[in-house]
Amino acid sequence: MAEWKTDTEEVKKIVKACRDFKKSLQEEKCGGFIKDLDRYAQEIQIERRKIEMQLQGAREELRRAKKERRGFWGFVAEIGREIANAVSVVIPPAKLCAEACDKGLKLMDGNIEKWEWNVDLLERAFEIYSNQARAIRDLVEGSWEGVKSRLGFYTDRHQEFIKRSGQASAAIDEKYDIAPPESLKERDFEIPTIFNSANKKVCDERLKDLREDFSFSLYAELKDKISASSHKDRATTSKEHGLDLMSVGIESLTLAKKHCAKNIKEALNDFTEKVKKSPNDLNALNEAFDRLKTELERVADDEQLKGLRENLSASLHALYAELKDKIHQNALSGDELDRMIASKEREIEKDLEDLTPSFKDQTSALSNDDLERMASSKEREFEKNLEDLMPSDLSVHAYNESLTLAKKHCIKNCKKALENFMEKIKESPNDLNALNEAFDQLETELEGFTENLSQKIAPILERYENYKQRALDYGEFLESKKEGFIADEKNPYPEEVKFNELRLAEFDSVFSVIVPLENLSKTACAHHALKALQTTDKDLGFDAIELEQIAKGFIPRGYLWHFDANILGNVALVREELLLGVKHTKGYSLWKQFLQTQN
Repeated sequence: MAEWKTDTEEVKKIVKACRDFKKSLQEEKCGGFIKDLDRYAQEIQIERRKIEMQLQGAREELRRAKKERRGFWGFVAEIGREIANAVSVVIPPAKLCAEACDKGLKLMDGNIEKWEWNVDLLERAFEIYSNQARAIRDLVEGSWEGVKSRLGFYTDRHQEFIKRSGQASAAIDEKYDIAPPESLKERDFEIPTIFNSANKKVCDERLKDLREDFSFSLYAELKDKISASSHKDRATTSKEHGLDLMSVGIESLTLAKKHCAKNIKEALNDFTEKVKKSPNDLNALNEAFDRLKTELERVADDEQLKGLRENLSASLHALYAELKDKIHQNALSGDELDRMIASKEREIEKDLEDLTPSFKDQTSALSNDDLERMASSKEREFEKNLEDLMPSDLSVHAYNESLTLAKKHCIKNCKKALENFMEKIKESPNDLNALNEAFDQLETELEGFTENLSQKIAPILERYENYKQRALDYGEFLESKKEGFIADEKNPYPEEVKFNELRLAEFDSVFSVIVPLENLSKTACAHHALKALQTTDKDLGFDAIELEQIAKGFIPRGYLWHFDANILGNVALVREELLLGVKHTKGYSLWKQFLQTQN
């Protein structure tokens, strides 16, 4: 029996039905008929054998009767002599003998006739049963040959079906289930590519800025934490970072203080607004104060601002005590609140200004915990900056998925590089030479990762730009062709299907997605649409069985893919009765015609 790889319930059910039919045809229907014929033939043979044995017995009796008749005259002569000697005086011997012979012959002839009649009857019965047995045998053999012929014909068709099922499975495995070339796959990142375009240059510049900002920030934080016992300048070991340790620390601290002051001011303003909404309400104050405290702790969560955190905590508790006292006196007005907040803001700003870079003269300034926290923080920072740099959402689903995959791959590599970097720093803590060497390697790896990312996403972004331009041109194309479009005047589903001013149908759909059109074919479009359907996180109202069908690569029963003529590349999942019941202009033919004119 042929094997097939297609793991679908539909094919399995069909094959099972075929096998069940074959079993019922052979065993239940034909098998029972053949068995009945065979049983009847056996009964005929048994009866024939009985008749044959009876016939043999009758023939034996007939032979015996004839033999007795032939020996009758000697027997009669002997009897006649004895009778004559005994009674010859009374009755004449000739008369006695004649009477005895006559009676004996009559008895024998009667017996012979009886057995001859029995033999004749049994011979005719034997012939009848023999003919019936031959007829039954011929019928059984003919019926069995017919059944074998039909089973052979069916088996050939069944084998052909299994063969075609295997071919269909191979086609699915080799073509349909393999993503078209416009979709990135994980293995694509193992293959170096070369792509040059205007988009590539833009990507390179943006990623270069991202990489340099990330490197500068990381280097500055590490420098600020390493002990002052090593006064080597980064400039002596790396021309790319010709910065003095102290100047790097001061600049990094200045940026941190500015960022912190801005965030503290915003947090205090939000706190003031919340308290003003419910003046003299202690519960509202507690809720707003908890939020303020959490926000300020987050803002000051920087090792460079360690001195600020202690003062900030004391200042917040003093503010809370003053506000609570005012509320108890029912004397917290809006003006009073503004005055108190402004005073605290100036106090915090002064504490920030008093902070100076900390280059402590000790050898344990950079601990493993510091490194792990820094690595985790920098990983999140890199991921966020990369997300901000890239387009958040491309309307073509396949492009968006490829872009997301490329970003994830880059972030994964960055995380691995950071882990390796931190491991090397841990091996030689507070050693500037080790830091410089590890940092140079990290920069080299980051440059390679971002270059690979640029090579992968630049073609995607270029194709997306082309799609957006084509989508605009497609609108003009539709406008020029609208007079020839089909609008069903007898639309049986006016609520679910409407025709717009371009005379194009707008179907109610449960799901839709824009697919790439570089390799236009219905199979490729259906592939992209199905993959998007499988990955959607929206509740489309499908039950468990329908969701299982989708997971196995089938659209739910009763639905069809609709190539929407209104939007270039839009494929929608529409109920079958709507799509087949309403006459409309097909979108796929319009896409094909439009793209041919573009090419």
